[in-house]
Amino acid sequence: MAITNHLFRREATYYWRSRLPLSLGSILGRSHLARSLRTKEPNRARRLARRLSAVVEEVSHLLKVEAMTGRKPPTRADLDRILLDLFTEVLETGEVMRAARPAGYSPFTISDDDEDAAAAVAGQTDPHTGEPLDARDLQEDQMEPDTGKNWRTNLKHNVLTPIIPSVEAMLSERNLDRLADDADWRLFLRKAMATVGAALDIESEREQGIYRAPTCFCT
Repeated sequence: MAITNHLFRREATYYWRSRLPLSLGSILGRSHLARSLRTKEPNRARRLARRLSAVVEEVSHLLKVEAMTGRKPPTRADLDRILLDLFTEVLETGEVMRAARPAGYSPFTISDDDEDAAAAVAGQTDPHTGEPLDARDLQEDQMEPDTGKNWRTNLKHNVLTPIIPSVEAMLSERNLDRLADDADWRLFLRKAMATVGAALDIESEREQGIYRAPTCFCT
């Protein structure tokens, strides 16, 4: 006999049975799903039945969202992988740049090309200090550092926009949607910014020739 929605009793034992939404039923290959609740207590059976019905409803909703957007919601493993990829991307980019430099490279060595740059700025002054510009000033201006400190400053003031393009690109590559809950999304962006900041600190040391033992990303 039916006790409440989706809840049935056979002899003394309660069962849950529900018609599945088409999106979920097509995946499971059935139109209904039934489970024994393994209890004879009506109150406990009602609680268990409500939980099972809620799970079916939630899965059905996620499938609808996926069908509409073409993207899946990211799992915890997906998000952890993105953080790791953000970290390694900073370091790999730095290594590729260093590998392309000639032997004996120095960021402050003035080459023939730099002499042309020096001539171009001869007689000009820094608009902020009023001091004359030279080739070294120009080179330092062109090499505006992307440091961990800069990223942590943004993080301190909750300025999260700098990391959004990188995160969204990685989600798109994996056919994943952004986190639906705004609080969860902002929390992940903060984790991503902290990750990039940590990688840039290591990258800064490597620019000085300091290489430390790799850190294990273990959970």
